[in-house]
Amino acid sequence: TGEAGIVIGTHALIEDKVRFHDLGLVVVDEQHRFGVEQRDALRSKGKQPPHLLVMTATPIPRTVAMTVFGDLETSVLDQLPAGRSPIASHVVPAKDKPHFLARAWERVREEVENGHQAYVVCPRIGDEAEEDGKGAKKAKAKKAAEEDPEKRPPLAVLEVADELRKGALAGLGVEVLHGRMHPDEKDDVMRRFAAGDVHVLVATTVIEVGVNVPNATAMVIMDADRFGVSQLHQLRGRVGRGSAPGLCLLVSEAHEAS
Repeated sequence: TGEAGIVIGTHALIEDKVRFHDLGLVVVDEQHRFGVEQRDALRSKGKQPPHLLVMTATPIPRTVAMTVFGDLETSVLDQLPAGRSPIASHVVPAKDKPHFLARAWERVREEVENGHQAYVVCPRIGDEAEEDGKGAKKAKAKKAAEEDPEKRPPLAVLEVADELRKGALAGLGVEVLHGRMHPDEKDDVMRRFAAGDVHVLVATTVIEVGVNVPNATAMVIMDADRFGVSQLHQLRGRVGRGSAPGLCLLVSEAHEAS
């Protein structure tokens, strides 16, 4: 009816049921999370094509294509937000140079000793055996991995956390966070991490958006070659959010030049 002047919403605004009185301006934040047709659907809700402002800090190919070939004026914000520090990113070729991985865990320890915190991100949770009932899936995956190391399952949060507690990060407060945990449990872990009681958080990509802990300065992404560019970019944005410089280490078993 035109009573609401501004509507702020999720992808729900794209639904057919949603009708606008006279749509004049569309602002899309995090545009890399919208498909081509989704953006078109939003634009087609105006009697006249509305003005469109798309924003993103994630350099994916489509964004680049839109800015180069699309009918878009571009504004580039090339400075870090006030109070942010630059993030150094390095690839850790775990297979070709295992000592690099050992050094990565040393770096995490150094950050914690300096009063900071760290994230370790894994592609998988690692509790599939219970669902499967007999652990047959696990055995199958193990066999495949023995036959061809390239086919090993992605590293899992629960296994990596266990290994770190016993080995490289023994003595530090290591906690896990993933999507299948109870919401109260998740909140509790995040609260303790934000308060500084947890030194290292081993998590899935649930931390990709909306997590802001300025004291977290280091991130180690395991099996980094299994994530997309925009995911890596979003994950990396979780560190360097305070005055201390951020460090992001991409651990991969892919060969160096690949």
